[in-house]
Amino acid sequence: MMPEESERPTLPKTSEGLCDYELLRLIYKSVDFDKLLRQSAAVSKADVDALFKRFAEFVKDEVETAARTVGQPAARPAKVEGLVIHLDGASRRNPGPAAFGVVVLDESGNALEEFGRYIGEATSNMAEYSGLIAAVQRALAYRAQRVVFKSDSELLVQQMTGGYRIKSRNIVLLAMKARRLLERLPQWRIEHVPREQNAKANDLAAMAIDAAPDEGGGKDSDPVAP
Repeated sequence: MMPEESERPTLPKTSEGLCDYELLRLIYKSVDFDKLLRQSAAVSKADVDALFKRFAEFVKDEVETAARTVGQPAARPAKVEGLVIHLDGASRRNPGPAAFGVVVLDESGNALEEFGRYIGEATSNMAEYSGLIAAVQRALAYRAQRVVFKSDSELLVQQMTGGYRIKSRNIVLLAMKARRLLERLPQWRIEHVPREQNAKANDLAAMAIDAAPDEGGGKDSDPVAP
């Protein structure tokens, strides 16, 4: 069963006027359950309900974590034709307190914005994907025509380019969301870079963990890179 309206936060609208949750609800209402159950005896309505509930929880807006952000994305950025965006995810104890950092540059290398965001307890790979999703969302906000994403996670880059298979269900969901957002960019690519070339994004992730209240962050350990 889909969560009630009162159980979810206010979600921003997409350019098409629907937020992720509303689109998910529309799909759910359009499912012909009788036909679906006739096609496969192994599927029950309870299975479908459980699947949609998991997705509903997954697409909740980042409103809940916005207060845990170090630095702030530009509210209404001016259009930029080309961007270079560095991203990094970190998790202490892996899984443990986790965050990501994002640095947005123009093609000349001028910094446009940078921020880190705490995401709660997660693995380093989940933090990396959360950083990628945030990076793509910023690229869309700038209405960029060309974007180069840079990450020091070879695993993330290989998975997004098809080099490695994604086995974790949680990562599959994150990758699906990232790819759906990437489809809205006219031109993009993702590159692996050495960690020293991604230091600022890594620092922002570490700062976000340190700044998170009562979540196990602290200055006694370093971020764990995947």
